[in-house]
Amino acid sequence: MTPRSGAGRRRATAVLVVREAFAAFSRHRHGDTAAVLTYYGFLSFVPLLLLVSVVTSRWILRSPVAVEAIRGAADALVAGLGAMALDQIETLAAQRTWSLVGLLALFWSITPFAAAMRGAMARVFQPDRPVALWRAKLRDVLGALVLIAVFLLLVGGRILYGALARRLPTSLSVAAAAVQLGFSFALALGALGVLFRVFAPVRLRRGELVCGAVISAVLLLAIRPAFAAFLRYNPSYGFAFGSLKAVFLMLTWVYVSFAAVLLGAEITAAARRREVALLQLFLVGRGAEGAAPLVERHLRRFGAGEVLFREGDHGDEMYVLRRGTVRLRRGTTTLRDMHEGDYFGELAMLLDTPRSATAEAVTDGELVVIRRDQWEMMLREQPELALPLLRELAERLRATDAQFDERVPAMSSSEVRAEKAMTGSDEASTRRETTP
Repeated sequence: MTPRSGAGRRRATAVLVVREAFAAFSRHRHGDTAAVLTYYGFLSFVPLLLLVSVVTSRWILRSPVAVEAIRGAADALVAGLGAMALDQIETLAAQRTWSLVGLLALFWSITPFAAAMRGAMARVFQPDRPVALWRAKLRDVLGALVLIAVFLLLVGGRILYGALARRLPTSLSVAAAAVQLGFSFALALGALGVLFRVFAPVRLRRGELVCGAVISAVLLLAIRPAFAAFLRYNPSYGFAFGSLKAVFLMLTWVYVSFAAVLLGAEITAAARRREVALLQLFLVGRGAEGAAPLVERHLRRFGAGEVLFREGDHGDEMYVLRRGTVRLRRGTTTLRDMHEGDYFGELAMLLDTPRSATAEAVTDGELVVIRRDQWEMMLREQPELALPLLRELAERLRATDAQFDERVPAMSSSEVRAEKAMTGSDEASTRRETTP
């Protein structure tokens, strides 16, 4: 492989992954998902802060650094709510004796957000099978524990950053800014890595986990200055909410943050299923030209006169013809000639039955091979892909019926009975006349 072709493949892969990620973001309606996460996150955040404050109240009240760290971590998460809510929460945590039942109630208030996050990740990564109810509830409890742990991680990082920042000379403002940015990125990376690991319904490899966390962390760090710039040039944004403008801006910030995390997750999922996304492009015939450098491993080239498969062979693959002509025949009878863009072999793949016809190349050409597991993954992601296939099968059945009806007047009644006996039934006859 030449350096130029390697660079072309990497570029084509990046374009395919990003395009698929944005398409999936729209297809899965993650704008709505981000709104749901914002709602549950808003309802769960105060119980989370209160639970952390109650559990660690003695340590917090004795350590101004810890109080400031929690305030900063809360403010970083929800852009202002932490600073407003922490004073009241500290008062409640210090003045009231909380029973075990009260602590459990606070903890259970966090689980709806964990369930919403788990559902969002399930839409992103499309697992093979749904999770059992009891297992889902256990994951929600584990998710709530992880959310508490992630918040404590952010608090610990803030304390560590504060201790380090105090040691830096005041003249090194650039170094201080770099340290702050590095710490923010590292904390976001660690927190997102834990969240992806816990809430993703599939087992992510280490590279995929790091990729998802890095992309989401970069997006989160990028939207902060972008959101600040937007407010700078649109100072009246949210003016209609009057005294609630601060709350409205906070919710908008949280919404955009969740959208960024979901987009990062979709990019990770698109990178996982890039081969299936590539084959899908060739199946539907849209946008496949730009991905041509990636399809080499799925290509099968053939020469004129070559038999691609024979009647009776086992078949767990279907084919999309990119170039050339392939003739489908049963015995000496030609069923159909397939040309560029046509697909065949789907019936044996779908029904797990032997090939019902022989495919022979008329000219030189090449085709794209799609395996059964890849097809099933396509359907899980986009069930509407089955509609063109069903229409094509119905059209071929109708054409076969028309051919059979034309033959019936020229046949005697005994020949008709023999024809039916040989094929089994009219329905079986039409089914066997379709593409293998």
